[in-house]
Amino acid sequence: MKKYLDELEQARERVEKQNQNQKRVKARKAKKAKTRLRNVELRSIEPFIFPTFIEWDGCVLLKQKNGSDLPPHFTPSKFIIDRTAFEAFHNHIHISDIFEDIIEPIQLLGIGVNMIEIWAAVLYRQFKGERNFYLVLSYDGEEAVLRFYSVRQDEPPWITVDSLDSYLDGVMVIEV
Repeated sequence: MKKYLDELEQARERVEKQNQNQKRVKARKAKKAKTRLRNVELRSIEPFIFPTFIEWDGCVLLKQKNGSDLPPHFTPSKFIIDRTAFEAFHNHIHISDIFEDIIEPIQLLGIGVNMIEIWAAVLYRQFKGERNFYLVLSYDGEEAVLRFYSVRQDEPPWITVDSLDSYLDGVMVIEV
């Protein structure tokens, strides 16, 4: 993940340098960006930027449009063996699905870094430290995925924090 965060910082520096050297271009881009921002349907991204978390059958879930599709209770399966796995599956989003107009993949990582901090703050505030969570941001150079799950004493973690360096993708984990 350090490699990708360094790349993000370098991309930010390149953009800043270009903006300093080309003020007229910056003004035109700002005008276009302002027009584009007016066209963004904020209601469609608001649930992800300002998340709502719900409790369901011993799980904490990101409230999504398909929330009514939840079964009456948790039932393990061959692929989702416990509540931890269920949360990690249900509570994941591909940032490119939310911000479809982002051209540079590294921008998705930047958005993900901001979102993981917001999610961590909301989870901490809502559960007041009564539950612990792992928030996971992964980035493979093209796609950024954000997810979270509860830390349970009686279930194995979804990701092994001690071996993050062994993952092929860049992985950032925040414990709340």
